[in-house]
Amino acid sequence: MTTPLTKLQKSMIEKNIAYYLIPSEDPHQSEYVDAHYKCRQFISGFTGSSGAVLAEQTESRLWTDGRYFTQAEAQIDSEQMKLMKMGVAGVPTILEYLTEHLSEGDVLGLNGRMINTSYGKKLARLAASKKAVLETDHTLAEDLWTGRPAAAASPIFIHEDIYAGESVPSKLKRIRSCMETVSAEAHFIASLPDIAWIFNLRGNDMPCTPLFYSYAWITQENCCLFVRETCLSEEVSRRLEQDKITILPYGQIDSFLAKQKGSVLIDPDTVNYKLCQELEKNQIIFGENPSSGMKAVKNETQISGLKECHLSDGIAMTKFMFWLKQNIGSVPMTERSVQDRLEEERRKQPLYQGPSFDTICAYKDHAAMMHYCSTEQSDVCLKPEGLLLIDSGGQYLTGTTDVTRTFILGDISEEERRHFTLVLKSMLSLSDAKFLLGCRGSSLDILARGPLWEEGIDYRCGTGHGVGHFLGVHEGPNAFRWQVRDNQLDAVLMPGMVTTDEPGVYIPGKYGIRTENMLLCKKQRQNEYGSFLEFEHLTLVPIDMDGVDEALLNDKEIRLLYAYHQLVFDSLSPHLTDEEAGWLYHFLRIQNS
Repeated sequence: MTTPLTKLQKSMIEKNIAYYLIPSEDPHQSEYVDAHYKCRQFISGFTGSSGAVLAEQTESRLWTDGRYFTQAEAQIDSEQMKLMKMGVAGVPTILEYLTEHLSEGDVLGLNGRMINTSYGKKLARLAASKKAVLETDHTLAEDLWTGRPAAAASPIFIHEDIYAGESVPSKLKRIRSCMETVSAEAHFIASLPDIAWIFNLRGNDMPCTPLFYSYAWITQENCCLFVRETCLSEEVSRRLEQDKITILPYGQIDSFLAKQKGSVLIDPDTVNYKLCQELEKNQIIFGENPSSGMKAVKNETQISGLKECHLSDGIAMTKFMFWLKQNIGSVPMTERSVQDRLEEERRKQPLYQGPSFDTICAYKDHAAMMHYCSTEQSDVCLKPEGLLLIDSGGQYLTGTTDVTRTFILGDISEEERRHFTLVLKSMLSLSDAKFLLGCRGSSLDILARGPLWEEGIDYRCGTGHGVGHFLGVHEGPNAFRWQVRDNQLDAVLMPGMVTTDEPGVYIPGKYGIRTENMLLCKKQRQNEYGSFLEFEHLTLVPIDMDGVDEALLNDKEIRLLYAYHQLVFDSLSPHLTDEEAGWLYHFLRIQNS
């Protein structure tokens, strides 16, 4: 049978390429990519957001992480492609696999625009050590893709200072100060979230994320923004001119970089390998984009906006929960229909711009796939029994939300109830942390995993991620995870950072449970031991008490749960109908009886 993969392998044979690497990213190393760049999905059939294909002339492999094991097994053709489960004992990384199998004279091919500089340099060193050849100018998958969607080119719009809380000149001044500290004459930026944040602009080139294709070049005297000029309105062009920003065509970035001289600061994890090679004659200073840490710490305007949009999100979620609990079993429902109902509630909220990611609405065993997405083929009817997991979020002009709740639709097993309660214990434990300034997310991750580890249970993903402000729902550098990646420490937690707290239990073939809140890091106290920090709940959504076994909660956990639900009720009830508020009051009073 002829498939995109077999066509790729034929092309590899013709060009004498032993291995061909196809990652998930676009030229900006984005997490979620425009359909134009989904070459890995085109070749493999796997639709998850993370993973890479390493094709060989007679066999191929797909690497992906624990969020997608079940999904990948269902989507790839196991006769043509082997699943490599990242992080599982005995499973090599792509680099380790190539170290073992790459031979002298072999050609390793790829499109150098689709990998970051850090990874490209590792591949180059590996190829050199094996006396193999690394070729980075291939576009084999792209060339085979007939009917490939065009790259997005949406209108760019201004994210007003009343929402951003800081002007563009102020941000540029801070970035230039950081450049001066590291003796960089210029700073090249390819990360779309960073560019959107620096210039207080947004677009819709990415699904669910208000970004636009662009590059930026900053010196002490000048600043250039590379965009598709057809995407600029007169208003945006005028604003950029006022801020002394020079507009250049997006497609001229290669030739521009080739002409530059001097010391250049670039982030090797977000600048693609091809563009870095254009700068190699310069003195390159590798370091994190200064804007990465800056945008992670939300200012007072952004924090106020986040609280406002979480109130709106909580209203929408609670109205949806009321409808769901009142009508399950009497009104026909499917995964996709209830997902649409939740979106209807969000659309009623002020300043709502759309989902912050593709909603995960997963019933029973579907929820065991961490990033399941219901389709026409997989959509199932909901019954008054079992668990329904909904992970969803919204983009608002005032911020970005991400919340997961697992709903009890009827009878559940004692195992499900126990696991539901353990996940709740885990979420509450981390959210109540008090810690010294200097701690990282990795310092605190055990607080969430502890209740599950005591039972011999784990989840194959991080506990939480940073969230942008009307930007990406996944944003570094702050995170909660116990594993440190490639000697790269996660960020020190700072007041103003926003991070999700989302432990879970996933039992393949049976069910999945996750409870997720967004937490704001803030100051708690200062004393002779230093500066202590704590978290504040931003998420305002009830937890389904029908799944809680209070006998498994200690006194402190019960107090934390009651206090959280009191906050939810006090915040939301003035914005609900009398019937909805009465139901919510009764639902939350059940726990106090």
